[in-house]
Amino acid sequence: MSLYHKIRITFLVAFLFISAFFGLFLFIHNNTDEHNMQKRYMQTARFVFVNLHHNTYAFNKDSSLIGILEENNFKLLPNTPSIISNIKSLPLLSSRKTPSDGKIEIYQNKDNNYLVFSNDNMIVMILKDMSTRAFPWEIFFGYIVSLVFLISLYFWLIGSLKPLKTLQMQIQQVANGNLSISTHSKSTDEIGEVANAFDFALRKVENLINSRQLFLRTIMHELKTPIAKGVILTEFVENADLKKGYESVFERLELLIEEFSKIEQILSSNYKLKIATYNMIDIVDQAIELMILNEEDIQKHIKIVQNSKLIVHSDFDLLGLAIKNLISNAISYSESGVSTIRIENNSLIIENDGKQFTQNIESYFVPFHASSNGSGLGLYIVKNILDLLGHKLKYVYKDKNIFIIEF
Repeated sequence: MSLYHKIRITFLVAFLFISAFFGLFLFIHNNTDEHNMQKRYMQTARFVFVNLHHNTYAFNKDSSLIGILEENNFKLLPNTPSIISNIKSLPLLSSRKTPSDGKIEIYQNKDNNYLVFSNDNMIVMILKDMSTRAFPWEIFFGYIVSLVFLISLYFWLIGSLKPLKTLQMQIQQVANGNLSISTHSKSTDEIGEVANAFDFALRKVENLINSRQLFLRTIMHELKTPIAKGVILTEFVENADLKKGYESVFERLELLIEEFSKIEQILSSNYKLKIATYNMIDIVDQAIELMILNEEDIQKHIKIVQNSKLIVHSDFDLLGLAIKNLISNAISYSESGVSTIRIENNSLIIENDGKQFTQNIESYFVPFHASSNGSGLGLYIVKNILDLLGHKLKYVYKDKNIFIIEF
């Protein structure tokens, strides 16, 4: 789960907690108001029934009882059948008896409540509650302020992490081979420090790679001069067999320099892939040609078995170079000096009768492996090429070493 998702989940949980808190607070507030309202109504009912029972106040428009009720926001309604019928049609909020054997019924509509007082099933008074329940603006305002603060905090934090997203994209470009990119940041927070440290390391790596490339290219350029001179001098050799031998050596050297050039481009991520569709037998022939073996050596050391026609979508030169290194390794480590190449439906298999590897195969994919009889670069080059082309390399041992390239 990404850091952004974790932050979103955290703020979502915080939003739910804040909403639940204010919802609970509003629920308590409403219950308190309801309790106070019921208490007020019961006190009014006791007051009405007690005073009517003792005839303390005369029951008329100008009586002190009506004046006291009006002071408490109650309005006396006429006790007529139409009014009673209209009120009785409203939702009944509650119905309770009073200690003085009276009964109070509370009816509710959208704006006001109505109190119907009855005694011995006779309605003696109808009051309209003129007070209105105030909207809890203080709770609503507190809730809105909390949400605004939470949302502001969320966007502030996301904004602070935006440079991290930019750094991630820049690192991805570096992984794709673009070393010229700069991650330098003017920010003084931890993300800025990481970006600047990465930029410093990137510049050092870029300088090392440029130095390595310059060194290798200089060596390859310097080697071409004596090879070219050797080819010219070979023309003056009169012995045909000796001349042919020299020509083979110089041709081998030229192919090696070209191979080193491709390997250097692959390792520095500068190689431009030339992907097309090829027949596997043609690529195998190209790989064998790169080994510069005469016809007799090919017949002696290499056996090709084509069980199926295999068409692959790949880079002809690179895949041929990888297969060439696998064949060369198979011959070098074979007890009999023979490498068998089998072309199957969706894979190329190269095997020999050599001894099983003493270490995990992954350890042989590093350069200059200690247990190698040669330079220790063969399998390292093969793995890098196949990874670049997107092909899988597998190794198994079944009485012989078997390398499988899956397409």
